[in-house]
Amino acid sequence: MNRNRIRTVLLVVALAVTALSSACGIKSAEPGKGAEPSAVQEPEYIGYIVSKEGKRILVVDNKEQSFGSSGGASHFYNAIWFSNVDSGLEIGQQVKVWSDGKIAESYPGQGKAVRVEVIAKERPDGATLTEPEAVRKALASPRISEFFPPAVKTIQFDREAAEWKIEITQSGQEQGVIVTVADMSEGARGPITDDQEREDDKPPMPTVTANNASLKVYRGSYHWVKASKKVSADYGSTAEILKDKPSDRVRPEEKLTFHFAALPPTEIRVIRLLAADTMMEETIVDSSFFAPKGPGVYLYTLNASWQDQSSLKVSTASYILSIEVEEQIKSAD
Repeated sequence: MNRNRIRTVLLVVALAVTALSSACGIKSAEPGKGAEPSAVQEPEYIGYIVSKEGKRILVVDNKEQSFGSSGGASHFYNAIWFSNVDSGLEIGQQVKVWSDGKIAESYPGQGKAVRVEVIAKERPDGATLTEPEAVRKALASPRISEFFPPAVKTIQFDREAAEWKIEITQSGQEQGVIVTVADMSEGARGPITDDQEREDDKPPMPTVTANNASLKVYRGSYHWVKASKKVSADYGSTAEILKDKPSDRVRPEEKLTFHFAALPPTEIRVIRLLAADTMMEETIVDSSFFAPKGPGVYLYTLNASWQDQSSLKVSTASYILSIEVEEQIKSAD
């Protein structure tokens, strides 16, 4: 992550913590009340699950709050990690949460749930996806990979176009990003290949090499704009795309170089996926980055974007690859 992005994240965190101090602080349960809320008690928090770690969920409110008059964030979305939840809950669901009354002052906040209810959503007429499925796909978009954390602001289904338009934003950001999700069932298709679509209707494929050998690259989700034509596709998570696909073997700290022969992107980022739905951005030098030193299997996404200077329209695409770093072989003395 470059210095400008680091400053942006730190600023958002600082503003958010200030807002949280004004909004909630550390709350204690009222004396005489048990851990289980009464049947008539209103939920304390309502929001979308945007991340999940075992029996922990990150819930982000979709309603903007403003604390500008008190020196806090003017575009603030409350976000709290709740522990003690059912492992069957899924990213993309909108939920009501009752807590034990104690929320730590951090951003996102930290609390313990005593009750969670999923808000039922009817499938729109003519839709293949449910709302949670569409939101889950939108949250996996590379366009919002830097959002900390993402907030689902608006959701619309366009029956005629067979697509969902979901606005995602974050605290401290006035304008959100509209993510278009094709209304296709989850896991219905794998990564597309060169003979499945015309070349003009899809982003160009890059080559990635290590030690003069080409690595296998798979196309992920994309939003491609050319002239007046727009093509969007979502092909599931990185794990889904790479399911049953072999990893290319490379040496420890091997140099990996990517190249777009046709239409190089105006911006590209390389993200390494870590455990527990976390990730880190790799440093790019001369269109190259380096494999880790330690042995193991590593998954990467290359997030590319193209901006048309005449129309200011932006196209985005993600590319997936998997490498296996081999054990370092020590030479004999």
